[in-house]
Amino acid sequence: MNGQTLKTVRALVARSQPHPIIVIQCDHGTEESLNPPLSATAVPTIEQARERFRTFGANYLPGRGAVAILESTSLVNVLRHVFSYYCDAHLPPVANTKLYSYQLPYAMTELDDDFRVAPQEQVRTSVGRRSSSGAAAAAAPR
Repeated sequence: MNGQTLKTVRALVARSQPHPIIVIQCDHGTEESLNPPLSATAVPTIEQARERFRTFGANYLPGRGAVAILESTSLVNVLRHVFSYYCDAHLPPVANTKLYSYQLPYAMTELDDDFRVAPQEQVRTSVGRRSSSGAAAAAAPR
């Protein structure tokens, strides 16, 4: 798969005029070497959280498109930058919030910059709404 992806990117760059914008990213790191917590209420170790947040991002941004993307830019902000730079979308960066789920896929726990459970962590739904009690708010259908 890696070889096919690289072959495709090289072909796009060689054959496209103007140069293409290429963004390849994954949504989270692996759980390859570390087992996830065993219960819905377990707290991840720092090592588990770090591995989960080791995401992959590869960008081909022609011109000066890559200048403002720092190594510390989270994946949530890459497309905001791309659309702002190339499409004049004026999308400011959003917070680099780290949300970690255990066994329940939509029960998110916020982690701080050191991959520890945030001091005032509250459970969130996948759409990011919080309830005042800390319990997950029901996601309304769209």
